[in-house]
Parts: sequence; C-alpha cells; structure tokens
Amino acid sequence: MEGLWSLTTSNIKKAGQVERARQHLDQAVARLEAAVDKRKKSGESGDRLAEEMEMARSANAAMKKNNDSMSIHLDGAINRLKAVLEN
Repeated sequence: MEGLWSLTTSNIKKAGQVERARQHLDQAVARLEAAVDKRKKSGESGDRLAEEMEMARSANAAMKKNNDSMSIHLDGAINRLKAVLEN
C-alpha cells in the first residue's frame, strides 16, 4: 500500500508542475499575442513574432493535452487508492 501512496503523491506533484507550466505558457502566449497586435498597429512586420506565437500555441496545445492525460491518470490512481483504503 505504501508504494501505491508514493506513486499517487508523485503523480499529484507532477500534475501541479504541469499545471504551473501550462499557466506560464498561457501567459507567454498572451504576451506574444499582445506584441503582435502592437506591431500590427505600428505597421511593422510581425512575421517572426507570428511564427514564434504559432510555435507557442502549438506547445500550449501539447501541454494542455499532457495535462488532460495526467488528470485522467491521477483520477484513476485516486480511485484505486480509495478502493484499497475502503477494503
């Protein structure tokens, strides 16, 4: 039972780290979008910035997918732990 608890605790910590990383990435994407908007308004070319923003969006989508997957695994681990504790 101790091994199961350690695994669950580890998964919870990883999920928190993934969530914090996702939030940081969301903030970075928002900053990039604001910078692109600013450049568009000033008439400057934003091709490079637009490429970086697209890369950030792709990375953000991957992080969200990983976060969703982690949530599913955590829910399963929590449910297994509850079942062990109830028996």
